[in-house]
Amino acid sequence: MAIYGFVSKITETPVDPGEGYEILPIGASVDVGDELTGDGDEWWPASTWMLGRSVSEMISADGGPLTIRRKKPAPPEPRYGHDAYGEKIEPPSSEWEIVPEGEAVPMDNCFHDGRWLFGSRYSGPAKTGGHCRAFARRKPTPRYGLTYDGKPFPVGDGYELVPEGQMIQDGDEFKWAMKGETQWHSVTFAYWGRLACSSPFGTTIYYRAFRRRKPKPTPKHFWLVWNPNGAKPPTYRHNSLESAEMEARRLATTHCDADLYVLEVKGVAKSGTTYTLAASPAVAGLVRVKGVKSSNTTYTKL
Repeated sequence: MAIYGFVSKITETPVDPGEGYEILPIGASVDVGDELTGDGDEWWPASTWMLGRSVSEMISADGGPLTIRRKKPAPPEPRYGHDAYGEKIEPPSSEWEIVPEGEAVPMDNCFHDGRWLFGSRYSGPAKTGGHCRAFARRKPTPRYGLTYDGKPFPVGDGYELVPEGQMIQDGDEFKWAMKGETQWHSVTFAYWGRLACSSPFGTTIYYRAFRRRKPKPTPKHFWLVWNPNGAKPPTYRHNSLESAEMEARRLATTHCDADLYVLEVKGVAKSGTTYTLAASPAVAGLVRVKGVKSSNTTYTKL
């Protein structure tokens, strides 16, 4: 007696269901479209009276079991943007992005057929078709100094955006034009002299913004300690007369032969990047400190 699913008990040769078919296991119910064979040479459609019966109840004319086969279900259509295993397909590089399903595929595109291929001639909405599972397009060039929403890009307290087209300087910082980028990076000498924009090197590597520390505000009213015979002009600005006089006394102890003047500056004239003091010893009504020794320092108001 033959064994179910085999041509004969002696040879134990399995029945070949044919391409696109599978043998029903014992216990399965016969359904419309199933086919049966006794020797594996010829297949017949299952009769109406067989429908719903168990495979083990089917008996052939020679007393052996009938073998039942069924067409394999068609594989599900893969989802757009996912591979055959259901995994999400990533763009070929950071310069590309997946075209959303249904959106128009641009001429400059690439498509995924197990791997990324460039130069598809397809034009139409992005969808799964044939072997193509996804389309990718180049990311749009970011707008310098603006967020993805078109708002001014935040550069942080104490900083200002380097205007587009202005020369990049040492000490400036930049941020890459990638979503999720949070870190500012210091420019190197390769950036010096280039113009601030979304692509200062003319490549497909994009920058969101360059920033620069804001210059410290120049006080309109301050005091300087001045030595007419000093090696360089005074640079430290005292915000109060008391602070300047205290510094003059301190310097008098180390510069015994120097005449030290406390200059009150009430205004600054700015011309380009040059600052000109609008006060002088003759008009500032200032203080002169004559230092002799640290233990015998005289302090005289003029």
